Amino acid sequence: MDKKKIVVCGDSFNVGIGLVDMEKQRYGQLVADELGHELVMLARGSASNYAVFLQGMYASEMTPKPNCVIICVTSYDRIEWLEDEFEDHVTLDLSHLNYHLYPPHHHPQPHHDGPLDFYFKDKVGYNPKLLTEQVGAIPDYLSLLDKKNPAGYYQRLHSQSPEKLKMLMEHYLTVWSNNSIKPDYDRGLILSAYTKITNSGINCLVLSSDRKFDTLIPKKDLIYHNWGQLTMLYPDTIGSHHADYPAHEITAKMIIERMLENGYN
Repeated sequence: MDKKKIVVCGDSFNVGIGLVDMEKQRYGQLVADELGHELVMLARGSASNYAVFLQGMYASEMTPKPNCVIICVTSYDRIEWLEDEFEDHVTLDLSHLNYHLYPPHHHPQPHHDGPLDFYFKDKVGYNPKLLTEQVGAIPDYLSLLDKKNPAGYYQRLHSQSPEKLKMLMEHYLTVWSNNSIKPDYDRGLILSAYTKITNSGINCLVLSSDRKFDTLIPKKDLIYHNWGQLTMLYPDTIGSHHADYPAHEITAKMIIERMLENGYN
């Protein structure tokens, strides 16, 4: 009999960046091991909440249906855009998100034999034309270009012209940087994903430190969770500015307890 599946949606913290052994130590795997589930990792580093929304929408249509989807809300200072040659009439979905250019998939990882596989690797239809990024990465990248630095960490931005990146920064600073607009937009995306998942008959838990979700997500499916605080308490030992294993143990315990309480096991 096939194992039940648990799907994780989110950003680099959820992938397991910062851990010595990402595949075994990340909280999604800890939850799956404890409950006898199979982990499906859809999270991706530097994901915007639009990317998390696409992850959730994809999970809602998986066959067979997963037992539970974990949505971890990411920060609101992230934006998304398309490669110039992308066709306007194409409806975006998760197969368009450029997983292969982000850790831990783009080059060999510390303490691993090589890059880790991602869910869409070798899948027919993978067409990675959707980019998402932390806004702060753009000026960092541009400053490295100005200094004639090859900017290896930001190789995922090499295909983008400096002019386009500057335009994206200007757009963010003039529109999205408002304290209300971007957070409201992102909350709506997360709520839409949660609604689609639960309406599909799939259990779903949302992890966030944003208290405004208290009035949007049913209490039983909302877990207060803060990667920033956990990273300060348990910083990783490999210098990636992420959380170490104890933070993932804490996160897994929170999820397992809520799943058992809700009968989602």
